[in-house]
Amino acid sequence: MTSTRFRLAYRHYLHHPWQFFLSVLGVGLGVAVVLAIDLTNASAKRGFALANQAIAGNVTHQIFGAPKTIDETVYRDLRVLHGFTEISPVVVGEVSVADDDGRQRRFQLLGIDPLAFMGTSPVQDSSAVAPQRPAALTPLINAPGTLLTQPNAVLLLRGAADTLGISAPAKVAVRIGATQHTLNVIAIVEDRDTPQAQALRSTLITDISSAQHLLGLAGRLSRIDATLSAARAAELQSKLPRPLLLEESGTRGHAMQQMTRAFHTNLTALSLLALLIGAFLIYNSMTLAILQRRELIATLRTLGLSRYELIGLIVSEALVLGACGTLLGSALGIGLSQSLLGLVTTTINDLYFAAEVQTLAYTPWIFVKTASLGMGATVLAAIVPAYEASRIAPIIAQSRSRLETATRHLSPRLFVAGLVVAGLALATFTFSGRSIGAGFGGLFLIVMAFALMTPAFLVMLINALHPALHKMLGLVGTIAARGVLASLSRTQVAVAALAIAISTTIGVALMIGSFRAAVEHWLEGYVSADIYITQAEDAGPDGIARATIDRINALPEVVAVSSFRSHEFWRAEQLIRVYVKGLHQPAFDDFVFLGGVRKSRWEGFRNRGGVIVSESYAYHHAAQVGDNILLATPKGDAAFRIVGVYADYGSDRGIVTMHESTYFQHWPVSQPSALHVYLDSSADADTLLNTLNHSIFVAENLRASANKSIRRAALQIFDRSFAITEVLRVLTIVIAFVGILGALMAIQLERGREFAVLRANGLVPRDLVKLLLAEGGLMGLIAGLLALPLGIILAYVLIAVINRRSFGWSMQFVLEPRYLATGLALGLVAGVVASLYPAWRMARTSPATALRSA
Repeated sequence: MTSTRFRLAYRHYLHHPWQFFLSVLGVGLGVAVVLAIDLTNASAKRGFALANQAIAGNVTHQIFGAPKTIDETVYRDLRVLHGFTEISPVVVGEVSVADDDGRQRRFQLLGIDPLAFMGTSPVQDSSAVAPQRPAALTPLINAPGTLLTQPNAVLLLRGAADTLGISAPAKVAVRIGATQHTLNVIAIVEDRDTPQAQALRSTLITDISSAQHLLGLAGRLSRIDATLSAARAAELQSKLPRPLLLEESGTRGHAMQQMTRAFHTNLTALSLLALLIGAFLIYNSMTLAILQRRELIATLRTLGLSRYELIGLIVSEALVLGACGTLLGSALGIGLSQSLLGLVTTTINDLYFAAEVQTLAYTPWIFVKTASLGMGATVLAAIVPAYEASRIAPIIAQSRSRLETATRHLSPRLFVAGLVVAGLALATFTFSGRSIGAGFGGLFLIVMAFALMTPAFLVMLINALHPALHKMLGLVGTIAARGVLASLSRTQVAVAALAIAISTTIGVALMIGSFRAAVEHWLEGYVSADIYITQAEDAGPDGIARATIDRINALPEVVAVSSFRSHEFWRAEQLIRVYVKGLHQPAFDDFVFLGGVRKSRWEGFRNRGGVIVSESYAYHHAAQVGDNILLATPKGDAAFRIVGVYADYGSDRGIVTMHESTYFQHWPVSQPSALHVYLDSSADADTLLNTLNHSIFVAENLRASANKSIRRAALQIFDRSFAITEVLRVLTIVIAFVGILGALMAIQLERGREFAVLRANGLVPRDLVKLLLAEGGLMGLIAGLLALPLGIILAYVLIAVINRRSFGWSMQFVLEPRYLATGLALGLVAGVVASLYPAWRMARTSPATALRSA
């Protein structure tokens, strides 16, 4: 009996190879998306961690400025006056270099003191432990040539040199901000093929003085590295001047990676949604395979095949499909991840921090996890049809009419079950707090609720569309509507799978469209100045000169000038970004504040030392108006009262904004790094920009942009950030199309006897083709119609729950009809295309042949 059971499965797929192929392909594509996202996420995280490890080595502690850089005299005093010879200074910045193809690649410029860096300083105490670096970095310091005597000298690894197409000695042009510099490559080190060496391939090593000059940080340090015991760390802490911070090595790197947690989580959830659709396709495939063999299964049951043996047979089939799909998906996923890695890295660079990741991180756990998900989803999808098949008595399984009648009677119960699952989803959203995982769990419950309610909706829509089909196509339309309804046991699964896939594309498209509309509206108010002036990257840390600000203020076209500074503070291992603005009240009023109008808000911000925070900051820190924010100042921690919360989409971790008068009460007076210039309504910004470029900006090493170019650049970053989401959406459509193609082909071809009877009764081939296309189009149209409300619901959940919990911001839901029309058209086209081959085949088959083979 065992061999008979396996021959039953084998021969079915031998006679229907396309069904096996499309089922495997549907699972394979779902597995490929999950694996590609996992590999990409893991590679981005590992690349950032390895870069930190390669630079830090066994450094145990790091000293940072608060809020920005460190005066280099602090390093001198700690080393010479206090005897901390186990420390070394570091200057870090970003540069871009054009490769052989003309593409701009981002590199990290690492400035070091070679003697202190490797612990070879002649003033070093023999009892001290020098901050040693890993072996991957050692040959850079021991390479031929010297970093100390030649201006702008750099060393780089062989991998970086090959990427840039250069050999030593050579000169390489780099861009820092808007300024070009020429670096002298004095040596190229043959690096080992280790993860640390690979991480350093996007790093240029130079002397600390050269880095200070190139980055405009004369007399300043980015940080100070140290290798300290616990006792020495406590001693160093007592010697540090305020507001410098001593932190354990890797603390900030871990915090920086935590910034991208929500981003990676969202990508993972979208990939799992693709796998969920693949699971629906497996459910669809297994259900159809059982229906196609119902008479044979009934015969085997009559001959002694038990229910448990039947379930084992069907689950075994699913395991084979899942194994083949997982193998195919693994191969496809590796190739896909190579393409997605660049998109993920670009998004991280745009929104979070610089991360040059070029190598995929292959770990056995990722493949084990993906295989488990692929096989698990397949088995779970097969259990339901297997259990249903085992419960049907042999005599009922042989009777097609009884099966369809039972299916029709079951649909109201499934509808009620769907309502219960929908209620469970609502409860999950209501009582799960801020959990992102629970948010996605509720999203999946909504999808499952919809799948359960699909049979009832399908019956209602067919009855509603029947008169229109009869009017348009006559008898063919009537037969098409009744044919879909008469095959409800098969058509309901195919329609549900297609509808879910289309709804996913609609929901993601509506979410992105609403988000973009919100960003555009926000930019209109937030980027309200007419001209934005910033320092060039190499202009130095002193800021824009007071005389320059006065000259701009004196221009007759200028109404007001707001100053801008950006600082970063660390508190409890969290990065707090602070914007210091010299705002006038009209510019302050351009902020879109949440929670109603407060007349005292401006007074509290301008004259009472208050701050305003972005919505995402308030969400992630559970802060509200009236709460205090603690920041480190030269005189100790100071509390700043929150007087307002405003809408902002510039940072998903949040912004704290304070007036410059408040800032100067706690920190030394400094010149701004940027200016926001407001013009008279009659002034032309472009004309004034041309004038200023010739009279002020070039001489003062400043850059200026009109607000329209700032908005355009912001929207370009937005579009790049969602590029990978669009890719996943397209892949979901592909998965759905593959699945519906297999399902509709199976349904149409299985009805060969029915169509042969129609042919024998006078239906000509042309009308048969019209009938099959009408049935496929009707199923696709219904799937599209059902996808519309589900897509809208998914979009709302993505906006109000998922984005809120992930990034902390809210936005208005924008319903764009074009996305709904696209989804409807996609369903109709999928149904018609899937019916083309069955229509062509049945039209070419004689009725007698079809009746004999059926």
